[in-house]
Amino acid sequence: LRIRVHYFTISPTVRDARIIVNDVLGSVVAEYVLDRSSRKLRLNTRELPSGIYFYQLSLDGRKVATKKMLVRHQQ
Repeated sequence: LRIRVHYFTISPTVRDARIIVNDVLGSVVAEYVLDRSSRKLRLNTRELPSGIYFYQLSLDGRKVATKKMLVRHQQ
C-alpha cells in the first residue's frame, strides 16, 4: 500500500480546483476537490488496483497539468 502526498498552493482568483485521477483507459477513478485552507492532498491508493494512473490538476474547469502515478501493492 502506498499513499501519495502532494503539496499545492491555490491562487485566490481560482474558484474551483480539483485533482482528477484516470486509469490508463481514460476512465475517471477518483476526483478530489482541493481545499484552499490545506496545502496537501493525501491520495489513498488502497482501493485502486496496481497499475499506472494519470492525475490532472483542473482549475476552474481547465486541465492545466497531468502527471503519471504508479500504484504498486506489496503482496
